[in-house]
Amino acid sequence: MLATGVIGLRHLPIKSNPAIWRLEKEVQSLILKVVKESDGAKSEKDLLQMILEGAKDGHLSGDEMDRFIVVNYKNIYLVGYETIAVTASWTTLMLLASNRDWQANVHEKINQVCAGQSPDSDMNSKMKMEEQMTMVIHESLRLYPPAAIFSQEAQHDIKFGDVLVPKGVTAWTPFTLISTFGDPT
Repeated sequence: MLATGVIGLRHLPIKSNPAIWRLEKEVQSLILKVVKESDGAKSEKDLLQMILEGAKDGHLSGDEMDRFIVVNYKNIYLVGYETIAVTASWTTLMLLASNRDWQANVHEKINQVCAGQSPDSDMNSKMKMEEQMTMVIHESLRLYPPAAIFSQEAQHDIKFGDVLVPKGVTAWTPFTLISTFGDPT
């Protein structure tokens, strides 16, 4: 039996836990090595840079900062970007196939941008700028989000109105709730 199946079992020194602990430390050290190598580099603002900025903006230091970086890096990297991209693509195609009017609009925009040529990266960028194309993608993601739940661990005590969320508590938010809030302005 793996130590991940029962709450609290992963903290006990049963047979499989030392190997799990060793692998977790190795993964953490590899992630932190990548982070330290990229922290000094002046590169384009990428996802890793945004995680680093979030850790620094959260006034975290030492082990808290390392934990924040590792947890967020794992969440983003290991979840499977390609899986989400493929799912979003198929969802968009399925919705377009079920709505002939929008399908015709998208075909028209593609034909305008590509002018009978095979799409390249410049054409893809131009298509992203088209309002209707963006609307189709956003609506697909709103209706069928690629992940069901967003989780985040509180790095310090946070108060939302009358609710206190203590440091270390993980908040789980269904994406369907996030997408129903609408435009805050």
